[in-house]
Parts: sequence; structure tokens; C-alpha cells
Amino acid sequence: MTRPTLPLIDQLPSFDLPGVDTDRLVALAKDAAYVTVGFGVLAVQKIQVRRHEFTEQAKAQLDTAKQFVTENAAGIDARIQRFEASVDQVVDQFGSRLPEPAHTIVNRAHDAAKAARTQVRELITA
Repeated sequence: MTRPTLPLIDQLPSFDLPGVDTDRLVALAKDAAYVTVGFGVLAVQKIQVRRHEFTEQAKAQLDTAKQFVTENAAGIDARIQRFEASVDQVVDQFGSRLPEPAHTIVNRAHDAAKAARTQVRELITA
């Protein structure tokens, strides 16, 4: 399929508009194009600055949140450890009163629960 050809600009017919300074009109059109491109460049630069500011602000907020979680995680971890110590004490106290098979089962269950809590704590604090 052949493409239609457009005439070259130099081959277009010229015509005169009485009372219109065509050179001035062309200069104004060029100036308008330059101003439009300039505004576009300024807009892109402004967007980049805003993106950078937003990124820095988001990083600061994430750092603050991380610090808050880290500080509070230590307190929560200490409470959990105190609770686990009291549970260990209760299991030891009452486990010794159970018959040997039940005592073994309780100890195994208690050890499995401790291991699971330790794994969860490691995942949270990592």
C-alpha cells in the first residue's frame, strides 16, 4: 500500500494577508511554543522535587515507626518472658503431682509450646 505524500512546506503556495505581519505572527508562535516547553520543564522539575520530598518524609515516618515498634517490642518481650516463667513454674509444680505418663505428655506439650513461642518471637524481632 502506498502512502499518500504530503507536499513540502517550501512547495506550499504562499498568500498575503493584508494588515497582518506574518513574520511577527511566526515569532509569536515560536515564543508561545518555547514558553509552553518551559512550563512543561518547570512542571516536571516541580514533580521531581515533590517526589523527593515525599520519599524523604516517608522514610522519616518509617524510621519513627520502626523505632516505636523496636522500643515497644522489648517491653512486650519482657512481659512475655515473665509470663512464660510463671507458666513454667506452674507446670513444674503440678506436673510433679501427675502420674508419670501424664507428666511426660504435659512436659512435651509445654516444651513444644515454648519452642513455638521462641520461633514466633524470633520472627517478630528479626
